[in-house]
Amino acid sequence: MGIDELSQTLGRLEAGQDQVAQQCRSLFVKYDEGTAQLHSLAATVEGLGESLVELRKAVGQLAQETGELRRLRDRGMGVLSGMTLLGGGAGVGAAKLLGLFQ
Repeated sequence: MGIDELSQTLGRLEAGQDQVAQQCRSLFVKYDEGTAQLHSLAATVEGLGESLVELRKAVGQLAQETGELRRLRDRGMGVLSGMTLLGGGAGVGAAKLLGLFQ
């Protein structure tokens, strides 16, 4: 093998080595970007988990308040029914009194 052939072979090896080094750097950059995206995704999922816990608490409180409102409504309906009966009874009594004075 002559010196010229050796020189060409070394040139090709250097070019190949540079290409492999560039591909390795590119892979590391992609790996780092992928790792950064995974960290970002993990943080997002963690935030969603915290939001779900808060939402679950809010739904529980809403259920309690709804139950309280229903109890108040039922009590109010009972009071209104009682007042209606009293009003009807008072109306009948007033009509009888008016009938006595006529």
